[in-house]
Amino acid sequence: MNFLNPLALWALPAAGVPALIHLLSRRAARRVRFSDLTLLSAVEARLRPRARLRELILLAARTMLALALVLAAAGPVARGAAAAGRGEGLDLVLLLDASYSTRALDAGRARFERAREAGRRLLKKLSPGDRVAVAAFDERVLTPLAWSDATAADAQLGRAAAGWRGTDAAGALVAARDLLSRSPKGRRRAVVVLGDGAAHMLSSPAPAPADGTVVLGLRFPATANEWISDAGPAPGSSARAPRLEVRVSASGAAPETGLDAWVGARRAGSTHASAPRGDEARATLALPAAQDPRAPAWSGRVAARPDALSDDDVAYFSFRHRPAPRVLVLVADPEAERAGRAAWFLRRLFGGGEGSMAGREADFLAASRWREADLSIYGTVILPDARALPAGLSAALERFAALGGGVLVLPGADARAEELAALSAWLPARFGAAEASPPPGLAAVAGSETTGWSGYELGRVQFSRRWRLEPAAGARVLLSGGDGAPLLAAGPVGRGRAAVWAAPLDADSSNLGLKPVFPAWARLCLSATLPAEPDAEALQSWTGRSLVRVWREDEPAPDRVIVREPDGRRVPLIVRARRAVLPSADAPGLYAFEEPDGTTETFAVNLDARRGESDLTPASLPPWIAVEPDGLDAAFLSAVYGVDERGLCLALAALALAAEMLLSIPARAQGAPRREAPRGARAAALGALALAAILAAPARAQQGDRFVWTQLRLGPDWDPYPDAPDRAVRFLGQVTSVRVAAQRRVIALDDAALFSSPFLYLSGGGAPPDLSDAELRRLRQYLAGGGFLWIEDATGGPRAAFDRWARRTVALLLPGAPLKDLPDDHVIERTFFLLRGPVGCADASEPLEGATLGDRVAVLYSRGNVLAAWAQDALGRPLETCGGEWRRQLAERLTLNVVMYSLTGSYKSDAVHQELILRKLREAGP
Repeated sequence: MNFLNPLALWALPAAGVPALIHLLSRRAARRVRFSDLTLLSAVEARLRPRARLRELILLAARTMLALALVLAAAGPVARGAAAAGRGEGLDLVLLLDASYSTRALDAGRARFERAREAGRRLLKKLSPGDRVAVAAFDERVLTPLAWSDATAADAQLGRAAAGWRGTDAAGALVAARDLLSRSPKGRRRAVVVLGDGAAHMLSSPAPAPADGTVVLGLRFPATANEWISDAGPAPGSSARAPRLEVRVSASGAAPETGLDAWVGARRAGSTHASAPRGDEARATLALPAAQDPRAPAWSGRVAARPDALSDDDVAYFSFRHRPAPRVLVLVADPEAERAGRAAWFLRRLFGGGEGSMAGREADFLAASRWREADLSIYGTVILPDARALPAGLSAALERFAALGGGVLVLPGADARAEELAALSAWLPARFGAAEASPPPGLAAVAGSETTGWSGYELGRVQFSRRWRLEPAAGARVLLSGGDGAPLLAAGPVGRGRAAVWAAPLDADSSNLGLKPVFPAWARLCLSATLPAEPDAEALQSWTGRSLVRVWREDEPAPDRVIVREPDGRRVPLIVRARRAVLPSADAPGLYAFEEPDGTTETFAVNLDARRGESDLTPASLPPWIAVEPDGLDAAFLSAVYGVDERGLCLALAALALAAEMLLSIPARAQGAPRREAPRGARAAALGALALAAILAAPARAQQGDRFVWTQLRLGPDWDPYPDAPDRAVRFLGQVTSVRVAAQRRVIALDDAALFSSPFLYLSGGGAPPDLSDAELRRLRQYLAGGGFLWIEDATGGPRAAFDRWARRTVALLLPGAPLKDLPDDHVIERTFFLLRGPVGCADASEPLEGATLGDRVAVLYSRGNVLAAWAQDALGRPLETCGGEWRRQLAERLTLNVVMYSLTGSYKSDAVHQELILRKLREAGP
């Protein structure tokens, strides 16, 4: 406990004065000779304990009275900061959480807005000698900490906005500690964290505060939230059958939610997911076919049912698949269409009018006409019956593979070793000697490519002829025969790959084409010819990270690209070293890198929920004093300055005084007349009680009977002319008998001063946020209690967003009293000055409109930009022309008429004044 006046404690020994007087007043009983005292002695012995108890209680009451008065004079302060009572000012650091979790709604309002308003209310409690430093933070400290006054800090809070990144309050607390550690000794120190108080706010331990620093932080109630943690290509997704996997997480009890996937402006599909508490659920959605089969890519968004934090209920995706390249089958056998031939089996495998069983589409061409084919449009070339090749074909296939293509070679039934020598020179396996009647059977080498082959009867695959393969260094054997000899080998050839099968496919040489394993064998052979790269590539990132577009060496790279951001902005980027870098993707959405030739590559950027930012569970043991936003003012004053206990001490003193007066009244003997307590004692008791009540009650500043121009802070453009109200009020005090306050009062709807303000002014250009039910109810109570609201559209132009907001809000505020045009002879037009028709600084002023309660206008709406008539620049020149000096004066008169109407009501419409008003109107000029 601290004391504001510690020197008064030297009077504590005065509390022993009653005890000293009590001891000094004790004396021995006097002996008196009398007659038989037996009865008197019995009475005295019986009353002695009660009398002693009465004396002891009286002594305790007097001692407590003296002690309470001394303590009250000393000014006790309980639970204050270490520096409380020194009176050398306050150094306050406000840390505003700007992470995306503060966008969560609580009681219909964003937590960020409630936290910011709590900080702005706190600034009003500061004294002139106090210093304030403000910083917004998310994962980083967004603004450097520097000392300023309350006005500058309020403006800085007003400019802050919630962002799209996660939270780490530890860095902000370190910056606050470093700043406060340099504060002069003797000053109070405090840090207030204006965040949501969730457990995710501290990804690392909080630092210890500077010596003597009080740290407070906001807390919000636990709120269940569900969010989409990821969206990307599903396992098994391919260019032919694209599928999207969506992961949904939840904190708290979350119901099953619907998921809608959109590709561009087209709704691609819907499903449902239900995430258990603290876990995730997965759902899969089928996507439509790619618009360009040559470059299959998909980008769009997935949306869930909005909840408390709607921003994480949308996830963006962008991924592409390696196109399923076509296959070119070069047939050397002139009788390829005969049943049982290799080409006959492959034609039925790749379609036959019923769709491909190999997952690829194929074209067939005679090997002798290979020069007619554009090999660059194919992914794999198959030689199903390799033998003596046409001139140049072997070299062409080697070049094709070296550039990234795939080649599959199957020997012909009547091929000779010397005919295959040209191919063996560059294939991953060389054809060796031919073998007749090898052991039956087919064995799969363990690997993911042959998973699930155990159901096939591989032992029944027979060969009447095959070639012994001799794999080269770096080649891989995928299938072998019953005797362990390699049957299928694959390996790299330049940037591409090639595969070699050891046996002819003709029915005379093998029964493989007749077995159920044949389609799986074909898919294995084709996959062995594809480059070793992932089939799906996700083009995704997180907010705040850079985006990099890289061009391969075989791709033409432009000089510059244009990045189209989610909000429509277009950012030009220069391509350097085949790379274009967007330094930071600050908002979630789709970012499209557009090349001059029309090529577009899209990146999906999402909120980073990997560290639990979407989990709104409150911290169980935060490293600060956790308080509700509405209770921040009282908690701050209590923690920093302590609780003034003088009222309690004075109340104890009054209680002790009352007890002392009651115990001091002499006991009335039975049958004796009742005596009234002395009037002086009774008056002293009542005076002490009144004094205690007055001193114990908190002081409150009063405006008295002065008119205060009260302006409502609501919306982005609430104060277009900051100096105009003071000039209008000063003029009001000069020309009327109204006593005025020199400065205006700026309040919010939840300010307690609302009901002490009979006049309320609201201006704006852009639409303010919609009022919550609680705000509408509070404003409706204000109007019903006699309050007056003047709403003015300060744009001075055609009806726009503010006008629509004003009409919608008044309709909700007073459902039975819509806005209506006021007639030219309405009492507002003549409350003080006599006016005719609409006036203002707008180019085309419109009539005043009003919403009535009973017989009075409770809400006045004007679109004439009337207050602009009072606005001046630093040199005292008018800011607005108002169409001439005469129109400016009319607008100024209308301002005073509105104020006087709010104070006098329909006074000028009373019948007793009608004759005088009509005469003045007739005498007034046009």
